[in-house]
Amino acid sequence: MDLLDNTQPGNRVYQSGTYSGNPLTLAAGLANLKALTPDAYEHLDALGERLADGLRHAFADADIPARVLQRGSLLHSYYLDPNTPVSDYRTMAKHDGVLAHDLFLATTMEGFFTGKGEFVLSTPMENEHIDGLIEATSRILAG
Repeated sequence: MDLLDNTQPGNRVYQSGTYSGNPLTLAAGLANLKALTPDAYEHLDALGERLADGLRHAFADADIPARVLQRGSLLHSYYLDPNTPVSDYRTMAKHDGVLAHDLFLATTMEGFFTGKGEFVLSTPMENEHIDGLIEATSRILAG
């Protein structure tokens, strides 16, 4: 840790960032930390589980091999054998990128920005939002 100690003469560690020391960014970050209560995390976890289960059913109903990984409010879908663990780049590279792109475009046209299989949920979301995305995905896959 001596290397990073800026209190010692002669140590010059440069640190920079787009929002470093920006008062508005700091205030927003602090407000966010205060808003993320245990209840908020429970809400996000429940939404994440609901979306993951719904997407798994939508892909299965459409006979599309997909693996949906979920941790709390973060999800990612890979279009490959659902029993294949996604643990490295080689496995991830086998997923159907064309399907990911097409589904991204179609869900965007339905009013949902999914980020090519990436889903990041937020506290203002409710079950109705999650159900709407699941229904839109089911319609697109059936279609």
